[in-house]
This record gives sequence, structure tokens and C-alpha cells, in this order.
Amino acid sequence: MIENNWIPYSFLVILLLLIGCTRSARTEYDNPSTVIQKVDISFDVDTCTVELDGNYLFNYKKFSTDGAIYAGYNNHVHSIDFFDINEKRVLSQLILSKEGPESVQRVEGIYYHNMDSIFLLDENSLSIFNSIGKLKRRIKINFASDNTAFFSSNNFTAGNETNNLMFDKIHGCVYSQNLDFQTSQCSSKHFDRSVLGKINLKDSTVELLPIYYSKLYHENFYGFYDTPKFSMINETQIVYNFPIESSVYVYDLKEGHSMSFGGESKFTSSVVSSLPWKSCKDVDAKMQHFVENVRFEKVIYDPFRDLFYRFHYGDAKGRNADGTFMNPNQKSQLLTVFSKSYSVLLEMEINDRRYIIPNSFVGPEGLYLCAPKGENTLRFKVFRFKVDE
Repeated sequence: MIENNWIPYSFLVILLLLIGCTRSARTEYDNPSTVIQKVDISFDVDTCTVELDGNYLFNYKKFSTDGAIYAGYNNHVHSIDFFDINEKRVLSQLILSKEGPESVQRVEGIYYHNMDSIFLLDENSLSIFNSIGKLKRRIKINFASDNTAFFSSNNFTAGNETNNLMFDKIHGCVYSQNLDFQTSQCSSKHFDRSVLGKINLKDSTVELLPIYYSKLYHENFYGFYDTPKFSMINETQIVYNFPIESSVYVYDLKEGHSMSFGGESKFTSSVVSSLPWKSCKDVDAKMQHFVENVRFEKVIYDPFRDLFYRFHYGDAKGRNADGTFMNPNQKSQLLTVFSKSYSVLLEMEINDRRYIIPNSFVGPEGLYLCAPKGENTLRFKVFRFKVDE
């Protein structure tokens, strides 16, 4: 089902920043300035709905898509569910085994390459299946790996729903978030370790990329705001960012170094306030801090329009009129659109409803925002942007 509507400006507050265009490209973590580009930008919005039965989910926390086929992990029945987003229909359901030589534990990461190559990450291995469930390849990782020295202090995981696996066809490898298993988060040394791991498919070896936490993490403590965000632009660059700041970082796989670009918000704070290090084990303080502050989500590349999108949540400080504390659902939702050179083209609020922002993705039709409406549909709002420079 498709609904097409032009978004009225009455509930989407559009900010077009009219300052001259100059690209800022500095070395990693150099507090980059935000570059604003004057453009004419317009958009319209569709609704994409896939009708479901009780065997499927209305929201997949772990999913992967090539823009046409959407593959999501169904944790209720331990399956990979396939949908055709363009034709808005269910394709198939692959039930995963929990026991035996082809078993998979709870899926932490997924990458859909095609129906013959679906990469799945669990706590013990990286596995490659086809769509009928045949195991084609398995590489043991973490504590199941023979590389005990490496994995004594590192752990490959896709983390929460924000991150996923990234497959690099050119270099024959898979990238996964890396966690420091050796040093407590209560120490700034925890943030010294590389945040991205690499699994080489040719020889099953593993290594770390020289991608690290922002320097802010070494200076202050930020509670639950400790998960980096990753997206792969192409086989030459990885874009990443952090929930505590508006800056965007790009790692060049060929050159082996990162650059940073400004992405300051004109609606909200652009840096999260810090906590004292002594709050490390104070769950209540960390939760209040998490609710009150802004939070930046991962940068999403749109190869069909050569644009970048980044969502973030505003703050929710203070109390309501009845004296109760504000809650996460009261945070404003904002979207920033960047050019291919990371200058800011547009910033706008999208507060017509609550979206599941971390589950957004791009397809040929536009930017898909997860917008559930009951349990019997997989439903998205689709934003299509057009830039006239």
C-alpha cells in the first residue's frame, strides 16, 4: 500500500542555513567546523506497508537490505525473514537451527549480500548461509576462536540495533564492532582500543582497524553513550560517528587515516554533557543522563542521491508541569541532510509521530523510517529528497 503526501511545513520545521560553501577536511578529532551549503532542497513522503501474518515481526532490530530485499532476524522464532520492499510483499522465512553443526545462536549481526550469501554473526562465529539454509562458510571468533591471545582482550559484536556487519567485497573481508574485554569502562583506558574489527575471509585471520573513540571519551565520562556508529560508503571509505557529538568521521581504507567533518545542530546542543567518573557504577545517574541529553544516531549513506542522513534526538531536561521527569518519548526527533562533501544542506524536526530511528535505511525510493502501525504490518515512511544546487 502506498500513500503519497507532501509534508506540510506546519509540523516539520525546516532550517535552511544560508552561509557560503567551503569544505572542511581536517585530521581526526580536530574539532572540525560545520560547513553550510546554500541549496534548494525539497522532499515528499510516501508510506510503504508490507502486510504480515503472525509469523513475522512489525519491527526488526537486526536487519540488512540492499535497497530492494530486506532481511531481518526474527528473534521470536529464530529465523531470517525476507521481504521485497519494492513490491511490498513477504518472500520467505529461513528457520535457523539452534543445535548441530549448522547451528546459529542468537544473531547479533546480519549482512544481506544476495540470496546466496547471507552473513550472520553470533557470539561464537561468523557464518555464511544461502536463503535455503545451507551453511557455506564458518569462521570461529571470540572465545570459540583458536586465536586466544587476540580475543582475550577483544570481542567482535554488532552491538545494539544501531550497528551491523559490513561486507567489503573488494578486500574480501567483514567489519564488525570491537569491544574492549580487558579494561573496565570506568577507566579512560577503556577508550584507547580500536572500535572496529576486521575478519579476512580468505584466510580467517582477524585484525583491528586504526579507528578509535573520539578524544572526548578520554577527557570525560559519558555513561551509556559509549557505542560508536558505523556505515560503509563503498569499498574505500567507512563513515562513523559517536552518540555524544555532532561530528562525522570518515576512515579512508586506502590511505589508512580518518578525517573529521562538522555537523553541528542549530536546534539542539551539539555535544552531550559529561558525568563525573565516579558515576560509572551509578545506574540511576547514568539513566537520567541518558534521558536528559541529546543523542546522535549513525550516518546513513544514500548512493542513489549521493547524500548522507543523520538523525538525532533532542534533550529532555527538567520536569513536566505535573512535576514528573521528562521521558525519552518527549525528545524531539531531528534529521540532518549532508552533501557528498559533508556540508550541511538541511536540518529539520520530524515530530509528527514517534519513529524507530535506529532502524532506518536507504533504498531506491528514498530514506525509510520505521513507522509501526499495529502488529500485522511492516511499515515505513519514505522520505525522498531532491537537491537543486
